[in-house]
Amino acid sequence: MDYEALGRYTAELEIAARERNRILGDLSRLIRQTIDTSVSGVAAMDFDCGQASELLEKAIASHQELARAAVVVNSVAQAAGKPELRML
Repeated sequence: MDYEALGRYTAELEIAARERNRILGDLSRLIRQTIDTSVSGVAAMDFDCGQASELLEKAIASHQELARAAVVVNSVAQAAGKPELRML
């Protein structure tokens, strides 16, 4: 087993996935906060469309980075003794 390849496999995947999930969590919280405010009878005037748009753009970029990381991971998967990833 190539331990350098294993380290690269693990690091690439973890870093990209963590960042994408963090950004999606931020976007989810923004949306949830607006929904919860609306449900409680208060008009959801505090929805920040600019922030939502910015977070969505970051989410798209981080998803593209995860796809790039998957290509790197797959290039070292065999040497690392790990399966190749599939992007759904």
